[in-house]
Amino acid sequence: MKKGVDMKNILISIFVILFLFCCSNDNDKISLEEVYNFADTYWSIKDLYINGKTNYRTGLSDGAHCIWIEYNGENYIAHEDTLTKYIIDWQTLLLNGEIEPLRTYDFYEYIGKYHQLSGGWDDFAEYNTDPDTICMTPHRSEYLELRLKYNESRKGLF
Repeated sequence: MKKGVDMKNILISIFVILFLFCCSNDNDKISLEEVYNFADTYWSIKDLYINGKTNYRTGLSDGAHCIWIEYNGENYIAHEDTLTKYIIDWQTLLLNGEIEPLRTYDFYEYIGKYHQLSGGWDDFAEYNTDPDTICMTPHRSEYLELRLKYNESRKGLF
């Protein structure tokens, strides 16, 4: 057998093994859309605002990590001071669902990662009754697990 043919067969074998390894756990894979849909179902800026009124560690206050909203074609940082300065009746608009966050990659990362934004999870008030403490909630925990599962499913693809 020729040396070039042997090398070709070896490379094909390696490729097949790697392909099978990467694709063998397709049932465990999750799409980014599934992760985002979970967040969109259980996290809201309305809950973040409301829960921030009773727990000062969360809410629409200044912090190291912030989200943005869009209103009337303009983008604003979602801090109470900024919203008060630029949008009349922003609280009413937000509570009526007329103000929503910009759903960027950073937004979806921040709402799981940072305590400051944990008040947006719909089960926050049930698990966080102390205004000085933030406890992990089941929905936030599940979201973080989904993100981890998604990230792990992407390893080795590039």
